[in-house]
Amino acid sequence: MLAYICMAILLGAVGSKINEEKEPHIEMRVTMCTSGSTETEDELQLDGDEELYADFINNKVVMTIPNFVDQFGADPGWMQVAQADKQVCFNDLGINIKAEKNPPESKAIPRVVMYPAYDLEMGISNTLVCFVTGFYPVPIKLSWYKNSQPISDGVEVSRYYPNDDFTFQIFSEISFMPKVGDIYSCMVEHSSVTDLITTIWEPEMKTQSDAGKTAFCAIGLTLGLLGVAIGTFFLIKGNNCN
Repeated sequence: MLAYICMAILLGAVGSKINEEKEPHIEMRVTMCTSGSTETEDELQLDGDEELYADFINNKVVMTIPNFVDQFGADPGWMQVAQADKQVCFNDLGINIKAEKNPPESKAIPRVVMYPAYDLEMGISNTLVCFVTGFYPVPIKLSWYKNSQPISDGVEVSRYYPNDDFTFQIFSEISFMPKVGDIYSCMVEHSSVTDLITTIWEPEMKTQSDAGKTAFCAIGLTLGLLGVAIGTFFLIKGNNCN
């Protein structure tokens, strides 16, 4: 692997208020850099969930732990350490490449899934997500299309997030108005494949006639079950009389 990943794993224990048993948790710091790219990641994870990361562009630490969790502050020197680790990462990467005589880079093909963020409703704005995971190395390109026409406005792309198997994930999203007949596609370009990976999605919403058929079937099923229950009741009563 030409990317150099440094991880510090700390095993801790948290007391349970119910049975007072201690359960292990894993806190992991990840520093990542890739040859031929300026992409760098430095983050802290707890049990696989990101707690914070170093924003190298704005030179600050960004807290990403959910709001409902008790907040904690990053160490004042975290950003300085992250900048130093970034330089160490690139330095060690070059040394390792030479030591291993420039081996071919390992690659993993990305998996792509598209889905709406909320239940579809006609005429109600929604968000369409293109989730890409399991790829390596980091550089990847995502493109959006609607009815074969490129989408450039309002496209949001996340940072790269490391997976447990040292591959990465990323997601992109757009706002859209659900309309039957529209076709959306997310195209992914990655060095692990020669062709574009194209995933297609189109809105599938129930029409009023479909809703009527569903309600009719539900009523019919209910009446059928009710008839069975009544028939069973009279059958049992008749047997008791005999």
